[in-house]
Amino acid sequence: EMFPELNFDILFQMLGFLYPMDLLNLARTTNAFRQLLMGKSAFLWKTALGHVEGVCPSDLNDDNARDIA
Repeated sequence: EMFPELNFDILFQMLGFLYPMDLLNLARTTNAFRQLLMGKSAFLWKTALGHVEGVCPSDLNDDNARDIA
């Protein structure tokens, strides 16, 4: 709906501040967010996991980064 009007660079910058549970909750809000966050967005999940103490995102491959949340 509003994705065509939204600059993806700005969106990804904002999403980079979220924790994994926040990304998961956001993915559950609309189909557009679900497709975006559950698709080829492993870098967002790795960034979110970097906010969690005791998790080293560099040890995870792209598939595991999203699935760990």
